[in-house]
Amino acid sequence: MLRRLRPALFWLHLVIGVAASLVVIMLCVTGALLAAELPVTRWADRQLVSSPAPGAAPLSLEALAPHLEAGLGDRAPSHLTLGRNPAEPVVASVSRRRVVFDPFTGASLGGGAVGVRGFFHGVMKAHRWFALEGGARGVGKAVVGAATLGFVALVLTGLVLWVPRRWRWSSVRPIFWFRRGKTGKARDHNWHHVLGLWLWLPLLVLAVTGAGIAYAWVRDGLVALGGETEASARPASRPADEDASLSARLTGVDAAVARVVAREPDWRQLTLTVPGDAESSVVITADHGNGRQPQHRVSYEVDRRTLELVRRTPWEDEPSARRIRGVIRFGHTGEMFGLLGMALAALASVGGAVLGFTGVTLSWHRFVAWRRRRQRSG
Repeated sequence: MLRRLRPALFWLHLVIGVAASLVVIMLCVTGALLAAELPVTRWADRQLVSSPAPGAAPLSLEALAPHLEAGLGDRAPSHLTLGRNPAEPVVASVSRRRVVFDPFTGASLGGGAVGVRGFFHGVMKAHRWFALEGGARGVGKAVVGAATLGFVALVLTGLVLWVPRRWRWSSVRPIFWFRRGKTGKARDHNWHHVLGLWLWLPLLVLAVTGAGIAYAWVRDGLVALGGETEASARPASRPADEDASLSARLTGVDAAVARVVAREPDWRQLTLTVPGDAESSVVITADHGNGRQPQHRVSYEVDRRTLELVRRTPWEDEPSARRIRGVIRFGHTGEMFGLLGMALAALASVGGAVLGFTGVTLSWHRFVAWRRRRQRSG
């Protein structure tokens, strides 16, 4: 059966590879850079925090409230995030923007390490839509999305084509590990097969999650597998009291935070959903991971008046649709799996770029050989 399918799969693999090669190489190179975004930007933001006096403690959220109001003006944050490490700035999420504050002085640090974050934002735009603007952005997204789907097909067909016709060591060795001293076509053939074998799983994860980001129908299909819809996965939001100041809305949150910390002593990051008024309960998420690992998050709803824990929601109890979206988003960069995942995502991205390059060169060698045969037969 495989022997009959092999020619069709080979030509499908070759045609898709040649058509999508340049885009795939671009996606892999930019993807390798984006795999380093989290540790680099976090380190850069820490450099902006002032050096506190010995024994100084960070300001509490309620003590920070006046500084937040002064730094944000009439812009109300939806979330406030603080880290276990006192060198981490406090992050106020305003719409899709982030404004950071010094945890010791309350001084606004603006958007944080703007230069470093601007670089990675530019890489992200190139990764998603070739950094095109205006109406051309839609064209860039379409090309990237099509290449991502093509990459899924390349990984799957490549895995099948890797299977040797005969399971002998002399046949398996050239496609199982790197061989020294090879040049030209032999070297490209060896690299292409070895990298395809050892990196097929992380490359498939990157490709499938990338397709889920690029296409709503892929994302909705994965969410539907969980038995939900996008609408059912979104929590209902409570309208904010326009007359309540931020200081009033944060009244009593310090005690609520202490209640959650007592339950989650190993937390590394806390995210407070800013309540809409001065009386409603507050939602606090304790994160035991790097901030991009949703499986290590636990959400609490705390009554500010009684400090009663109204609800505790660990990751496994979240709606399946929300969990699937988290896997798509943070699995694509490897951040979901910590430093090892980010390193593997970077390695797979570099390997994917080499696969794209060697695939093109192998196709070129095949084309040249075909031309020579035509000339000799003519």
